[in-house]
Amino acid sequence: MSQKRNQILDDFRNSDRFNREFHAHNIFKNDFSVADGFSGSFTKLLDRCLFLNNIESADLGEDEVLLMSALKDIILVGSRAMFLEGVGLRKNFTLQNCLKVAGFEDESKKIDSIFHEKRFAGFISDYSFSKAVRDVVNKKIAHRDGSISDKAKLRISKIESEILSGINLSLYISYIYDAHEIYNSVVMKYAADSLSIN
Repeated sequence: MSQKRNQILDDFRNSDRFNREFHAHNIFKNDFSVADGFSGSFTKLLDRCLFLNNIESADLGEDEVLLMSALKDIILVGSRAMFLEGVGLRKNFTLQNCLKVAGFEDESKKIDSIFHEKRFAGFISDYSFSKAVRDVVNKKIAHRDGSISDKAKLRISKIESEILSGINLSLYISYIYDAHEIYNSVVMKYAADSLSIN
């Protein structure tokens, strides 16, 4: 075992409750380089969602509306990249693939299941996280599909306008939190198991 890993395990073993989680993520990242950055990515994504949730749109000027629109695009594209790459792409850098590579297939499937649940309200109540995010990012933000009908364009614009607004923003955040809870439990268990082995 490397000296670096021994130090990381010692840091985890000797830390208080708050720092224990930080050190657990270091152990996981050290042992599975594919995991590097997921904790930070989750934090950034949640921070952006919470920031958006705290903004009163009625108080925004024209420039702020433009910035909020850009922030929404960043949240949607980030979510798409972090959770929703094609399952056939074995080397993709989604959270689920990271967990598979680390040997946590069941947890990966649980996260996929979360993103296929239908939690949203209003016009998008029949959409899962996966379907809504993919439709908006794939057909409006990241790609401009000129071959889709005007009716489909209207539908996608409606999804885009609702997915990160009002109650749906809170529901969007709930998907991210639930996925993070699974990921965090894997990391904490892995760190504790690493201590018992060493």
